[in-house]
Amino acid sequence: MIRYINYLTILLLPIYLIKLPLTSSTSLNFLDFLLIISILCNLLHIYKQGDLKNLFSIKPRIKSALYLLVLGFFSSFIINAQKDTLLDSVGILKSFLILPLLFSFTVSFLVYKKELFVKKLLFAYVIMSSFLAISGVIFFFLDKLTFDGRLQIFLNSPNALAMILTPGIIILLAFLHSKKGFLYIFILLLLFFHIFSTIATLSFGALLSLSFLVVFFIFKKTTQIEWSRAYLILSLVVILFSVFLLFLAPLSSMLGYEQKKPASSTDSRIMIYDVTKQIISEHLFWGIGPGNFQKHYLLNQANYPPYPEWAVPHPHNNILLTIAEGGVFALLGLLLLLTNRFDPTKVSYGVFLLFLLAYLLLHGIIDTTIWKNDTAVIFWLFLGILNFHNTKLLK
Repeated sequence: MIRYINYLTILLLPIYLIKLPLTSSTSLNFLDFLLIISILCNLLHIYKQGDLKNLFSIKPRIKSALYLLVLGFFSSFIINAQKDTLLDSVGILKSFLILPLLFSFTVSFLVYKKELFVKKLLFAYVIMSSFLAISGVIFFFLDKLTFDGRLQIFLNSPNALAMILTPGIIILLAFLHSKKGFLYIFILLLLFFHIFSTIATLSFGALLSLSFLVVFFIFKKTTQIEWSRAYLILSLVVILFSVFLLFLAPLSSMLGYEQKKPASSTDSRIMIYDVTKQIISEHLFWGIGPGNFQKHYLLNQANYPPYPEWAVPHPHNNILLTIAEGGVFALLGLLLLLTNRFDPTKVSYGVFLLFLLAYLLLHGIIDTTIWKNDTAVIFWLFLGILNFHNTKLLK
């Protein structure tokens, strides 16, 4: 029973789109409901096994990082709490941080104890992503696309679809490595559906991130550098690129770039990063609070030319969102996590888990991959599995 509820949670990640009404003004999405059930079942099982005291036996660096991350967001939430945004802030803390973290802790611990298996977690994920990929092919040939010709199916956006399909490509490549005959051909077919649907989303972030993963793999192979060091270099590159975005507007102006009419998506991103820099400079220490980016973005309209885009709930970057909404403490926590070194070869499918994390970080330069319902779950889960297997638990 304990296994199936966790595998089912991964299998049904997209059900965050379905809401369960609680009151006239509040609701709980079904993924959060599943996460709560899974966490409670896992905690009860771990308690019955007498292992509850070992659940949080993780490396001091990781523990400090998580304390800082949670402290940053909760402090920012309390300081910036306002009646009109209170429910949104609570919902974001719950769905993007607290529940994914608790799910990661309990599932990673059960994987460490060999009561859950990485291969089956990945298998559950690829069943889900294959359903989306095949649906994508059907939607494409039925010409059910967005107004600008992008594949979205029933998800919130084409980028949201690409974010959930691309990890499926990486997992299928992992499974393809050890299969022969009919299974090999079947996996190749699923891989084709995934790649076709991902391309049809026209998600620049997903396609560029996959390209960088190939470069990352070649770099690792040609230099013979150890995996932990290669991942550290990748994390530092992601951090530097994120900082670079804050200076994109003045740099583009120096290079003579002019906003197009009508404004392009590039124009929108340049404006968003420029406004983000202003928000961070004004609220550097405590941040603006989770879920408050849209409000502060619009408040800054008076300081800028007319916005190319008005609905901007986040700054399209994991690190910039963290410091903007969580402040300095949250940023320090995330940076400690991203620069932590671990050996993926100690974990079943560990190298592929590392590639999954690498993808989420790379795509997270121009989108918020780890601050989103479904991808938040897999980011914290894979990070948790890699770190638990590199920790000597108390006996």
